[in-house]
Amino acid sequence: MDAHDELLSQILIRMSGDRKVTNGCSAARGLDRGLQGGMAAAALPTAMAAPPRFPYSEAKEAGTYWFWFRRAIGRRVRARAILVDSSPDVILREPTFEGLRKTCAEVLGLFLSEAEVVHLQHSPVSAQWLRQVLSESEKVS
Repeated sequence: MDAHDELLSQILIRMSGDRKVTNGCSAARGLDRGLQGGMAAAALPTAMAAPPRFPYSEAKEAGTYWFWFRRAIGRRVRARAILVDSSPDVILREPTFEGLRKTCAEVLGLFLSEAEVVHLQHSPVSAQWLRQVLSESEKVS
């Protein structure tokens, strides 16, 4: 079983009847909503999520891994921006990890998963990096 597969783990434990599974995602969404109340984004817990499999890099296996992360997060931002009649470029307002997380929560209503937060903490979030994320998410496979 893949350590990065949060949902499958919970489903398998629940189906086996071994123990009751608490939904960590609901708790994380509740904490993330605290951003609107002024809670600092960096203070929110992310201990439940596994660290990225590779350090951030553009080379070889790590480059492929991070390409797919960038593309996925870009598609989520783009889809949510369309849903709330906003521009995906809104994430460029404050091009830092904290700024991205705050903009996603407050402007787009997009609450990032613990895994996304941990990956973003290991990413070189900047205006240039966010532009790359948006451009890669435009491409269709």
